[in-house]
Amino acid sequence: MHLFAKLGFAGTDASTSLKLVEEGFRREDLAIIVLIDFPFQIMGGWFAAKWSRGDRPLRPWLYAFWPRFLFAFLATLVVYYFPGRPIPLFFFVIMVVHTVLSSFVS
Repeated sequence: MHLFAKLGFAGTDASTSLKLVEEGFRREDLAIIVLIDFPFQIMGGWFAAKWSRGDRPLRPWLYAFWPRFLFAFLATLVVYYFPGRPIPLFFFVIMVVHTVLSSFVS
């Protein structure tokens, strides 16, 4: 089930950062976003592990499934509306928030 469920967002997971770099987003900026996201991934994994104990261990995955589709769609919009160089601070903040929330539901 998990293998087939991943098909819905595998394309955006694999290509979003590559397309952003192709559009002019610097790899250094992408590395900063990943560095900001790392503590949130650790906390999210701890929270999901704590939440998945008990009689319904797939509950966190089921609750995060549809929001993950939403964030895959939002990643498509982020790539489509990429402003180019120089990147405004507002767009960079949107990228950080999207990355953190997307990794949390992943």
